[in-house]
Amino acid sequence: MTILVFAVCGLILVISMVSPRWGGYLLWTAMYLYPTSLMHGKLPLDVRFTDLFIVFLGLACLRVLPPDVLSSRSFRMAALWYGAVLIANLVGFATGPSYMYASATKQVARCLYAPLIVLILNTVIQSHAECRRQLWALYIGALAAIGLAFVQIKRPELVSIFEIPSETIRLTASERVGQDLSETLRASGGLSPSALGLLCGTISVVALRILVNASGFVPRLAHGLIAFAALLGIGYTVTRGAILGLMVALLYGIVFLPRRTLMVIGMVTALTVMVAKTDVADRLSKRVSSTEGAGLSTSFETRLAIWKTFLREPSPHYFLFGRGAIPEFVRIQGSAHSMYIGALSYTGLFGIGVLAWVIIKAWRMGLQLSRSDPDPFTRGMGEGLAMCLLMSLVHGISSDLWSSAEVPIWALIAMVDWRLRSIERGDDAMMLGDGYSPLGADGSSGSGRPGHAGVMRFSRDNRARGGVPFCAQPVAVRADKELRVRLTDPPVALE
Repeated sequence: MTILVFAVCGLILVISMVSPRWGGYLLWTAMYLYPTSLMHGKLPLDVRFTDLFIVFLGLACLRVLPPDVLSSRSFRMAALWYGAVLIANLVGFATGPSYMYASATKQVARCLYAPLIVLILNTVIQSHAECRRQLWALYIGALAAIGLAFVQIKRPELVSIFEIPSETIRLTASERVGQDLSETLRASGGLSPSALGLLCGTISVVALRILVNASGFVPRLAHGLIAFAALLGIGYTVTRGAILGLMVALLYGIVFLPRRTLMVIGMVTALTVMVAKTDVADRLSKRVSSTEGAGLSTSFETRLAIWKTFLREPSPHYFLFGRGAIPEFVRIQGSAHSMYIGALSYTGLFGIGVLAWVIIKAWRMGLQLSRSDPDPFTRGMGEGLAMCLLMSLVHGISSDLWSSAEVPIWALIAMVDWRLRSIERGDDAMMLGDGYSPLGADGSSGSGRPGHAGVMRFSRDNRARGGVPFCAQPVAVRADKELRVRLTDPPVALE
């Protein structure tokens, strides 16, 4: 089995070097189906082959790097976030014990996922169709992780090679079953329950927003099935923070985003699916009502004690930049269990400022795309990004998020940024409907026959909301006997 895994990993590396686009397709499935337990310790510093895969894919993208990628908003955001993590760990290297150097180095390398994912997606996505394909590749990888988690719940011994080794956690899923502790079993797949909960929540809200925006039976059915599977997955993780964050994100969609009726149906469906198909309701009720050690009040008191420890024992000499997650784990003998306290403790005031800027900037990008893009697919993706960020803010109250790269959210940020740049450049010509057909820079049609540049009508309301003044009601222009419009730069306002 190990030889087979080595062969598959080598083949994927070769494919990624030859074709970065196909490397992007394989990235998510390889990441979420990596046999962690089987390959544990096979490489120095316990480096994963997926780590090497992303590095090789990033190097391959440098050969065909578009000129605007390194100056793009998403790459600057990822690079600044990584810079805050790197500075904090450098301080940790200078002030911490020498025995944590290897673990801290691995943490710093793993955080490279954020800028590399953004670099890869901004390089390989060069058309609207490619953006759809890359999102579908993310869907497939997430569904693979969810399928692995389902099998783990029913027959954990069949997927033991994908579990995080018991050297790093107290008991694996298969070990719990072997000790007759199946009532404590939570789905995690090849990730942790918290990471799988965040992945399922991200996929579910994006699929739901594309579903409510899409037209046609097949797109709605496909995204509905994806959202259904993701909702099942988040229920099986029994991650209270992720479930609460999902509910808050859905409420936000109902109150502040269009198509409220469909969002109400989506929220009711989400609750019904999680209650009917998983045991999350029973588990949560036991946690709330229990007076024993597993009760909700005991869990909250434990976390509160951890937070007080982090806040009570600050070190002024690294308060500005922090000193990294691993040195803090060594010093406090535990993690922060809160992204807010963790950001302040791990990366200092500079890091928490960078994180706040990244989240606010990404939020504004998602809303800007949702207000300016007439295409239902990418408009739903922008709305989904805003909802994902809200979910992570709620989930992060009790989980240590954003101390490492939250890969699915960074992927969405990269895709939304690419679409915004394509709109700002005016290099798309939108047909009435869902399709896209490029016109030449001089207004000529793709066939070479003369075309006509169109203009977009926008209202004072759209300007007041801060949206890009490309409106959803185009002035139809006939070109090659088809109704097409070209996004003009600068746009022409028609009152």
